[in-house]
Amino acid sequence: MEITDHFLSKERFELVYDQEIKAYKTTPAPSNLTAYYNTPNYYSHNNKGLSLTERLYSVAKRFRNRQKWKLVTRSINVSSRPIYALDFGSGDGTFIATAPTAVNAFGVDPLSPKNATFKTLEDAKTPTRRYDIITAWHSLEHTHNPKEVLRAMVELLEEDGRIHIAVPNYNSWDAQHYGHFWAGYDVPRHLWHFSKESFVTLAAQLDLEIGEIRPQWFDAFYVSYLSEAYKGNPKPLLKGAYETTKALFTLKALKQPSALYLQLKKAK
Repeated sequence: MEITDHFLSKERFELVYDQEIKAYKTTPAPSNLTAYYNTPNYYSHNNKGLSLTERLYSVAKRFRNRQKWKLVTRSINVSSRPIYALDFGSGDGTFIATAPTAVNAFGVDPLSPKNATFKTLEDAKTPTRRYDIITAWHSLEHTHNPKEVLRAMVELLEEDGRIHIAVPNYNSWDAQHYGHFWAGYDVPRHLWHFSKESFVTLAAQLDLEIGEIRPQWFDAFYVSYLSEAYKGNPKPLLKGAYETTKALFTLKALKQPSALYLQLKKAK
């Protein structure tokens, strides 16, 4: 499938299926991706927008950050000992900044290091610290080698720790609905495109267990809004909300959600 970078460059890229990890790869993959993020409209790296859409995005993000922390700490007794968390792809740093007081949170971001603690996962290694929580909220798809990134996360993980990942789902209802306009492809910033099968395969290869898989409900509204904008709809926010609500009521969004949340742990 050929996909256009509707967001910025208007360049076209091919999605090529990778049999090893059951995912699609953006081809050709730019060696230097910085230019493709270099715009104030890339909201995850910019937290100062003043438009209505940017303000709505910011409010939703603050709410989602609180919900994410509840999700990743619910199985941990945060009062028993110091808890260490590492957020890969920390973007504007707001997720780290909203960590509970009992959690020592660190960020990794090669593309936006000014808001992060470390530039790479290698930098996050220390002889005395492993992480109870490692998160990758819509960041694994931005990496050149997601399997090796996951392997590096496993090396940093406590024995009973958890890796929490959210990614767009190329088998989703909205990917089918919008086709090559689907904003979840976001080429070439998204170098890889995953499904549930991708992580079943990766988990088996890396000796991991999938503890939980669930939909990311809020993502569908934002992705549908962008997809409608890429199609040229004059009212993308309303139309995107309508399509997503309709998909929720008809259960399409439940069967194949726009984005997946997965919890991974070391196999026993």
